[in-house]
Amino acid sequence: MDEKQKKHNKTKLILKITGIIVSAAGLVLAATGIGNTIASGGYPRLFWLAILGLPMLAFGLMITLTAFRREIADYSAREAAPVVNEMSEAISPAIQAVTKAAKKGTQTENAGALCPACGAQNDADAKFCDNCGKALKKECPGCGTQNDADAKFCDNCGTPLGE
Repeated sequence: MDEKQKKHNKTKLILKITGIIVSAAGLVLAATGIGNTIASGGYPRLFWLAILGLPMLAFGLMITLTAFRREIADYSAREAAPVVNEMSEAISPAIQAVTKAAKKGTQTENAGALCPACGAQNDADAKFCDNCGKALKKECPGCGTQNDADAKFCDNCGTPLGE
């Protein structure tokens, strides 16, 4: 451990001890002042102790929390890690299913047309099915637009395509 780290650890130890002492003193003063106020039938003579003790308690707690910040963060990380691991294990099958579906969808789009007669996958530029020979596209007699083989009307102009 280098000199800088030793000095840092010593400062943290001093802050931890100081914070606990100031918090305890503030708690005693606040309790005494509040207790005297509640117990006194007349004018509370020691209420000023509560006014002094409550800020001391808050300041002491702030010092203590600052000094223990690393320990608190380490503890929080150790508590959160199993939850994150369990969650990732639980959602892993769903993520795999979505990934598989997306991959399949991408492959289908890139591979080309499905034959309406037999369902075979064909190349994107194929005009006839590789499996059954049926036409994959119908040309519109009105405008010449290529339509799906099972279309009844032209996608472009609405002309009936016939059988």
